[in-house]
Amino acid sequence: MSRVSVINKNMEGVGDEGEDLYGQADLDTRTVRIDPRQSARAYMGTLIHEHIHLMLVEVRCECGKTQGEWPEEKVLEWENIIADNLWAAGYRRIEP
Repeated sequence: MSRVSVINKNMEGVGDEGEDLYGQADLDTRTVRIDPRQSARAYMGTLIHEHIHLMLVEVRCECGKTQGEWPEEKVLEWENIIADNLWAAGYRRIEP
């Protein structure tokens, strides 16, 4: 997997229907935009979540769907497993 650019950005009103987002992955440019106003734990979870979207571009889930159709519930499940384990291992975000 090639390097991913991460951009901290206020994500208010940037969703497809004008909704607020915590993060967003651009599959074409391999860029993650993430709202830095989240708690350290939530920021980590969102960063993991968006990276999962980027990593699964070519993968099919057991439901037979490609990443573009990937069930958001499955991405959320994996996000929580990874984030919970990293948090339990002592990961903490240090503000730049």
